Amino acid sequence: LSVSSDPYILSELRRLVSSSKSGKVTIVAHSNGGLVAKALLKRLADTNDPLLSKIDRLILVAVPELGTPAAIGADLHGIEQGLPTDYLPFLLSKSVARGFALNSAAAYNLLPSADYFTYIDTPIVTFDSTLPDWIDKYGETIHSEDRLQNFLLGTYGRADATSATTSIPDTLNSSLLNNAQVFHAGLDLWQIPANISVIEIAGWGIPTTMSGINYTKEKGAITPQPNFTIDGDGTVVTPSVLWSGGASVEKYWVDMKTYNKDYW
Repeated sequence: LSVSSDPYILSELRRLVSSSKSGKVTIVAHSNGGLVAKALLKRLADTNDPLLSKIDRLILVAVPELGTPAAIGADLHGIEQGLPTDYLPFLLSKSVARGFALNSAAAYNLLPSADYFTYIDTPIVTFDSTLPDWIDKYGETIHSEDRLQNFLLGTYGRADATSATTSIPDTLNSSLLNNAQVFHAGLDLWQIPANISVIEIAGWGIPTTMSGINYTKEKGAITPQPNFTIDGDGTVVTPSVLWSGGASVEKYWVDMKTYNKDYW
């Protein structure tokens, strides 16, 4: 198989433009789809494709523009990946989910990027005093891209991705991690053209949004303990969703706890 010179997403966008009464198209994207949408716009800009001028609005809903700490828990431990739940995983176990993530480019793109650490102060990984050997290998606190990379690719005390012991972190794929870092380096600071109005919609008020992981030792074994914040939608922390700058960007917060209580 070869890469198409006219990917479906571009041909479909051209079709929508041709059938639009205004000759313009609005792109609405959710979660990882928002990263795809931004990458698409950047490609159009980089190639001077006139199709870019036909897009008048980009609506980003819960998009992890700088990544999110929940991806660390998912990729290393399968946290919150069991189906239907981690406690009743009769459709998909945490260990199988972790194995899938190991070779999934999309999973790596959701990891916190370099700019995440310039914008969000909360450490994403910490090791308590019961793990002096881990601190020696990775540092007491991880709050930079370099330290995160060192930890994600580390081999000390690690499990195989398919191991049923999901409390022990696995070791990620260096090639896919590097690709994700390059992807974000080119996208995070790219400015969406001023002729495209951008609307970012972030969820807030879900207190089980993962902000990081604290590792400790319990009964002689390493144990990951997720840290939580209310500043997110249960998956993505709010600051990552509201990353874009510029005069043409509108930002909205949705109090999901209140909204869900009233409407569900």
